[in-house]
Amino acid sequence: MARPERTLADGRTVAAFKKWLIKAGAEILPTKGEYEVLRFRGGGVLSVAHCSPKARVWFQGGAEEAFEAYLDGTPCQFTRAEELPPVLDSIGPDSGRIIFDMATEGPVTIAAIMDRLRVTMGAASAFLSTETANGHLTRSGGGRGDAYRWEITRSAA
Repeated sequence: MARPERTLADGRTVAAFKKWLIKAGAEILPTKGEYEVLRFRGGGVLSVAHCSPKARVWFQGGAEEAFEAYLDGTPCQFTRAEELPPVLDSIGPDSGRIIFDMATEGPVTIAAIMDRLRVTMGAASAFLSTETANGHLTRSGGGRGDAYRWEITRSAA
């Protein structure tokens, strides 16, 4: 059998992925965000798959690993919640340095910070808002189907 395409823009793919997740023991949850196409809990970890109107896909939690296993036709090995570091409510100085290092490689999104540092959306948003207000970061994007992105302000580089 040919490997399915890596997209969640097609409703049939989402439906087939949901069935596969249920067979793997995941709990399917109602979606919340505008671009959420799937929200589930597997292994005690909340996972979300997003798809923009332009078919740009991004994942949180264990969604990407589960989707890759689905595409490859391999069994799903859900990461257990106790195996993950705790999600933090704030960003410390070391994490701030990591975010600025990420920004030197290209624009940074809230989702990328959440995934890389295991922090809440509120913590990532608060950090980016503060650094933008202090003139260290510049925000762009945010149009329909486009995530906000932050880059290092030229004067801060």
